[in-house]
Amino acid sequence: MKLDCEATTTDKAIRFRAATLLIVAAASVVLFGWLATEILEHQSLVFDSAIRNAVHQQATPPLTILMLGLSLLGSADVLLPLVVVTLIVMAGAGIRRQAILLVVSLTGAAVLDTTLKLAFHRARPQPFFNLPAPGDYAFPSGHAMVSLCFYITLAWIVSGRLATRWSRVAVWTGAALLIGLIGFSRVYLGVHYPTDVLGGYAAGLVWVASVAKVRNWRRLTAANPNSTADSAGSRISHSSNGQLIPAAAASPFPDAGSRARRTLREDHASPSR
Repeated sequence: MKLDCEATTTDKAIRFRAATLLIVAAASVVLFGWLATEILEHQSLVFDSAIRNAVHQQATPPLTILMLGLSLLGSADVLLPLVVVTLIVMAGAGIRRQAILLVVSLTGAAVLDTTLKLAFHRARPQPFFNLPAPGDYAFPSGHAMVSLCFYITLAWIVSGRLATRWSRVAVWTGAALLIGLIGFSRVYLGVHYPTDVLGGYAAGLVWVASVAKVRNWRRLTAANPNSTADSAGSRISHSSNGQLIPAAAASPFPDAGSRARRTLREDHASPSR
């Protein structure tokens, strides 16, 4: 009975994440579709101009320097070396599957960004502060899309290896703030319309949610073989004293679940506890 209860709890957690990812992807598709319609019908210029002007009125030299730095954090000049270093660290730590996940997320984001820009052909606005206009199209914002895919995927990987809830919340909060500030910097500098940034976020969320959905589906499939008994057995292991311990299927990353199981086994095996 306890075995079945543990298995059911694991299934519910995985299915809840799958439902959440589906909702995020669907909402992002709706948002992107609405933005695309507004842009193609030239209905977004009033909104874009109002936001651009309001933001530009708050400009100061120190804030401009800060925004230039934040914008760099979403550029290829910074992201490419950062990705290489991250992949090297991940490979050295033995988490190669997560490294592949990061590569898939970023490669797909880059291809999607280029494809959408060519599809919409939206001209860039006139940049502020005498900055040179980028050579590609405006919609959607590549900085917004690629930085979202990178920092969210990185937060996903890192948080899956953290033990406490507060540390995971801190990682996700930091990633969300950084992604938001990078997008805001593009509007502040005048190199994108606000709807470009929103479109980049929406497209990035669709892609990241799709990658996560596939991974979650593979985990759910692996956790549910043909028979219920086999399914329960694949998700439950035993400690040294025979107590049932959930396997890694309930954790976003297998090595995090393995580490938790090892800790539980050591706790139960220790005679002082």
